Amino acid sequence: LATRLSIMSNRKHETEALILAASAQLKLPWHLRHRIKSFHAFQAKWHDFGIYEILLKDLPRGMIAEIKLEVFGAVFQNTWWLADLPRDVINDLVCMFKEEIRTEKDILCRYQEIGKEMFFVVHGVCEVYSGVAPYPKVAEKSSGQYFGELALVTENARRNAWVVTAAGDFCLVAKLDKSSFDQVFSEDEKKKFYKKYQEMTAQQQQKQEQ
Repeated sequence: LATRLSIMSNRKHETEALILAASAQLKLPWHLRHRIKSFHAFQAKWHDFGIYEILLKDLPRGMIAEIKLEVFGAVFQNTWWLADLPRDVINDLVCMFKEEIRTEKDILCRYQEIGKEMFFVVHGVCEVYSGVAPYPKVAEKSSGQYFGELALVTENARRNAWVVTAAGDFCLVAKLDKSSFDQVFSEDEKKKFYKKYQEMTAQQQQKQEQ
């Protein structure tokens, strides 16, 4: 494994050199070259997919879940409906997380679009904007927080806001889509989740009004 990681590190440096050469050959503007370089630096620091894939390759599912729980530890601590789940269910869910790096001002949720997944912010910041003109920013979601969970437990739930990656930044998110969620939870469990979700939402609104 150490040898393979060393080879990957050398390949990474070669790739970086090729990217810089390609950017120069294409005569890309300096601001775009800087963004490309920043993206690769962010990926190398927070989630190098190549090395990550090698690390997980051929490992038993239980070890993969254990590694992912370390990566997404803050997410599970801050997500009330995940905290009380049995360990085997948590292991199944975390193995279904799909990680993505999103660039600045990428749209993750479109207002009134039917949601098909929820997002967990692993590193970076996402901004939440109202769907009503003049579209003010109403919240931020940072590392360990999540959004879009209603899409998992209700059919054809429409997004109630815009969510985009913060300006001038990259964001590492993990997605959990509805089809994966449905594999783990029964209809009764989803109804219980939705009921608890409504109760928690009502409690939060009451606190804000006090």
